[in-house]
Amino acid sequence: MKTKKIIPSILLTFTLFACSLSQAQPVAAAMTKKQAVAIIKENNKKQDSGKMHSTTTTLLKNDKTAITIDGYYNNTSKLVNETGAIKYGNKKDKVNVWVDGKNNRLYNFNKNKWEYETVPDAYQTLINDLTGQKSLVNLSNSIFKNLEKNGKLTHKKGVYQLTGSVNGQKYVKPVMQVILKSDIKNKDIKSFTKNVKIGKIKLNFTLTNQKVVSAQGKTTAKLKKGPTIKISETFSHFNEYGNLALPDDVKNAVPVKTDK
Repeated sequence: MKTKKIIPSILLTFTLFACSLSQAQPVAAAMTKKQAVAIIKENNKKQDSGKMHSTTTTLLKNDKTAITIDGYYNNTSKLVNETGAIKYGNKKDKVNVWVDGKNNRLYNFNKNKWEYETVPDAYQTLINDLTGQKSLVNLSNSIFKNLEKNGKLTHKKGVYQLTGSVNGQKYVKPVMQVILKSDIKNKDIKSFTKNVKIGKIKLNFTLTNQKVVSAQGKTTAKLKKGPTIKISETFSHFNEYGNLALPDDVKNAVPVKTDK
């Protein structure tokens, strides 16, 4: 198993339990942590689409790569659109991709035209696993129990913030089980935990009017003799992208040319 290849998937899975930060005061008696968690769980069941903003920074000595992405997703149509930029050193590349899970296509805007290829197996598996699979539900329930017990609920002008953190290293095995499923082996887990240290996963859910407004998560991974990876993701605008669809110019994309 390639440790570097699984790092982004590990961090992405962690940050699907995210939330949003703001100034707040001690919570009024109007809502308890248990009630807040119940609202978040219900929101997850009903959530069909939304927006995601993420920043990922990889730092190795003086070499730094920063990736900023704005994404839009629709679970029913299995569509994801991501736009953003990758900055490394003095260079900067734009990102503009569509993922069509139903037709198993990955679209990329390259040299002023849209091209497509088959979605890589690892990416397709991750997409499928992040849409209500039992192992993921069990993982999220474990994190929610932690928030209900150890989290902090604050309140200001009708806006509630449920914040907390979990030990990232503790959740490595269950997260790897979500991503790799039956392919997971004890030697893989031992190798990963030996070579990668994941810090605290800071979580914050914002609720108002009995609904989840946004969710944010932050965490850091340090590779042994390798880079430090920091990632922050915010999910919001839930159920506002029910009409997300491939634009006509993307539908008319040409297959990626492969070297023979």
